[in-house]
Amino acid sequence: MISFINQYFLRFLPKIILCLSRSILILLLFLILTPFQYSWAAASKPEANQYDDFSISSGSDKRVAWFRFPKSYKSEFYGESLRIVVDYPSMSPTTGRRRFQLNKDALEIVITNYPKIISNADSVITGKYGAKLIGTENGYDLYQEPIGKGQVEEIRVYKTAEYGYVAISDPGSWSYRFSISYALKNHYEVTAYYRKDSSYSLKDVQKSVADFIEKYRVKN
Repeated sequence: MISFINQYFLRFLPKIILCLSRSILILLLFLILTPFQYSWAAASKPEANQYDDFSISSGSDKRVAWFRFPKSYKSEFYGESLRIVVDYPSMSPTTGRRRFQLNKDALEIVITNYPKIISNADSVITGKYGAKLIGTENGYDLYQEPIGKGQVEEIRVYKTAEYGYVAISDPGSWSYRFSISYALKNHYEVTAYYRKDSSYSLKDVQKSVADFIEKYRVKN
């Protein structure tokens, strides 16, 4: 009986070994390829997981401006206002404080809806709030606008081909930052805040801000 079993076993041993070999090979292939499969799946996922999407309704026709910023910028959205803080000139997410007294290299950017009537920069040159042209200097038109009893705000204005007028305001000695305001008509308005003691050209700062925002605006 034992001899018969041995003969039977030896007869089918090659087939058993072959089946086991195939099973082991399949298992090995599964173990090897599974990590690549998950890595590929992760790489193939939509970029939405890496970005924050925002929409701002603009103008009297309620046109919507869409933005998609990397999550690393930690964009803050309040109703119709989007706030981002970057380091200049790298335009990378700030490595410093995001509130109160920002680091010297921090550039604060606020994007709002395009005004229904007139942009901030256009309101200066039209005198809507009492601004008056007092002269020109270094490629800027110089304005003064009353902001309170006996107080005026100094505003420098220049014109760009892409965004029309840009207004650079100095609220006064109490403020250590200029505000730079411009708009893309019927899409959005931007106000950026940068330190007064910078050696960089404020026109270059505005251009960097504009290029940065357009890079992450979803064109529709």
